[in-house]
Amino acid sequence: MEYEIYLDMFFLVNFYMDYMIMWAVTKILKITQHVYIRRIGAAAVGALYATLIIAFRLNGAVWKIMTYAVIVLLMSFILTGKKKIRQIIGGAGLIYLFAITLGGILHVIYYYTFAGFALRGQGVSWVLVGVGGVMFAPLLQSMIKSISKRLYLKETRTVAILENKDKKIKLMALLDTGNSLYDPIFNVPVNLIESEAARKIMEDGMGMGYHLIPFASVGNESGLIPVVQFTGLTIHTSGGEFHIDKPWFALYSGRLSGKEEYNIILHPEMLHKSNKEDNNVFKSNDA
Repeated sequence: MEYEIYLDMFFLVNFYMDYMIMWAVTKILKITQHVYIRRIGAAAVGALYATLIIAFRLNGAVWKIMTYAVIVLLMSFILTGKKKIRQIIGGAGLIYLFAITLGGILHVIYYYTFAGFALRGQGVSWVLVGVGGVMFAPLLQSMIKSISKRLYLKETRTVAILENKDKKIKLMALLDTGNSLYDPIFNVPVNLIESEAARKIMEDGMGMGYHLIPFASVGNESGLIPVVQFTGLTIHTSGGEFHIDKPWFALYSGRLSGKEEYNIILHPEMLHKSNKEDNNVFKSNDA
């Protein structure tokens, strides 16, 4: 069986798909400098290499190494502009992640849907690329948001600035995914702060929505802990500067860290969602 391949169309299709992948990687890595040139350059290298492989029927171990290692690393280098091998490998890993996901989507559409069956029957597989691209875009958005959140949460310790009216205090905070403390009255996530640190900017506790909520911890089967609401909280991470209006904090009477490495334990949902009814608005200064 022989196939007739139009190299110009093959190049354009590969460039289109590579550009989508490059777009996703730049969003994850927050690349902004010369971003369009970087995306076009990396996508062009990948598409040109794929076209040359087909045109000259290049095969063998050397070309496999070029395909799965050298070219991908080169594309990552062009896209990220990084000189450290660790950063280049990280970019290459993201390229593989999105490429595999996109390939899986196209495979499912082509072989397991009525649309794919119709396309195979008509021999217009290039249409599938457009369909797959359109369907892949929303998934890319979802994956980018999910991966970005996980990347931010990898930073276990971060700087936090706590505000109460005209007073501010700079503290170290721990991003702890194990903190599941919730206020059952207002149905909002609650952070933890050492009482001694909180007193530096607290005024009348009753004027800060002071009340008690139940909690449980290791070695303490159940109990009540006081909760107050501050004016604002700013969290500094490599992903940007995040501000939360009117966050709730539980006042912990002891030390949260034996070595005093942090004074606050943040609830994981502080970086994920806001409670509009209680005006806990999540904002990023990078937006």
